[in-house]
This record gives sequence, structure tokens and C-alpha cells, in this order.
Amino acid sequence: EALDTLVDRHDMRRGRVAVSLDGDFCVTRVAMGNTEEVDRELETLADRVPRYLQLGPGEKVTGSSRLKIAPTVDYAVTGVVNRSLIQLIYDSLRSADIETTWAEPSLVSVARMVGEAKIGGDQPVMIADGTGQQWDVGITCDGRLLLDYRPAAATNEEAFRQTLDGHITRLQRFCHRHRGIVSGEMSQLLLCGSSEKLKSSVEIGQ
Repeated sequence: EALDTLVDRHDMRRGRVAVSLDGDFCVTRVAMGNTEEVDRELETLADRVPRYLQLGPGEKVTGSSRLKIAPTVDYAVTGVVNRSLIQLIYDSLRSADIETTWAEPSLVSVARMVGEAKIGGDQPVMIADGTGQQWDVGITCDGRLLLDYRPAAATNEEAFRQTLDGHITRLQRFCHRHRGIVSGEMSQLLLCGSSEKLKSSVEIGQ
């Protein structure tokens, strides 16, 4: 019913949309390294997929993208979702007469947006999605998500701030390790979420 309302309000019938799923609904994994390293990580991920119990019972499905971002560096990002959920999403959009072009993890969408807006230039940018029940945190550079993690304790704004305080040195080390992919220091944080949640996060951070 909500989709039908949006379609009528914004004249979206027969339109094309992309679906962005936060960490409540999908698991995101990024692999980066030489070809053999990425192959091994993807094989390990394939073995783990059936055990992602946080996605609920039933079959899990994956979607992935892989490319070479440097002569000796492969990059792959994979999203894992419950088949029944993704089927429900596609069926709901189809019934509202909307065509789904693709579905992807929210941090992948945010990373692309950061790249399109040229935020940070060639420097890494920390991104955080607060649309779900807990915060999803990542690092992006040049429109690509380079790191994704979901701090278990970051279920509110205060815990989110404490988590970043505790992990910022480790996140900076990650950027230093990949100097061939990123340049400069990570000095910016982009927050996504409701206006109330973002306002609270900024006030707590100050």
C-alpha cells in the first residue's frame, strides 16, 4: 500500500528503481588483494553463507561485483540476503508497476553517492548508515566501498560515538595499509539516517 501511494504521488508507474538494503536485511563483504587472495576470500564466503543466521531461516542468495582497481589488486563486493525477503521486495515492486534495476547493500549505494558528489576527492571518507536498528560503518574512496562492518554495540547514538572513538585508530591503519588504493588521511565522516537521528549523533559527537 505504501508503494502504491508513492507511485501515484510521484508518477512513478513503469519507472525504474534501485533497492538499497541496510544491515538489518543483508550482509556485506568486501574482498581486496591479489587475484589469489580474493579468490580464497570469495570461496570462504561461499562456505559461510548458509550460516548467516541473522538473516533468518531459509535459503540465502548472493549478488556480487568484481573488478581490477590496480594492476595487482582485485576488488570484489558481495551482498547476502534471505531469498524470501528479496523475492518479497521484487514482488511488491512489480505489483506496484515498478521495475527493479538492481538491489544492493546500503553502504555500497552511499559509497557510489560519495563518489558521484566527489566528496573527499581522492581521500578516504568514513560513511555510516543509521537507517536500520544499528549503525553500519564503512570506508569509501573513489566511489567504492573498501571496508564494511557492523559494530554490535552501536545500537544508539552514544554507543555509536564510543565505537568510533575506540576504532578510529584501527580504521586509519586500514587506510594506511592500502596506500596504493587511497591517498591522504581519512578526515571526513558522512552520516545517513533520519533527521532526528543525525541531529542527535552530531550533538553527542560535539
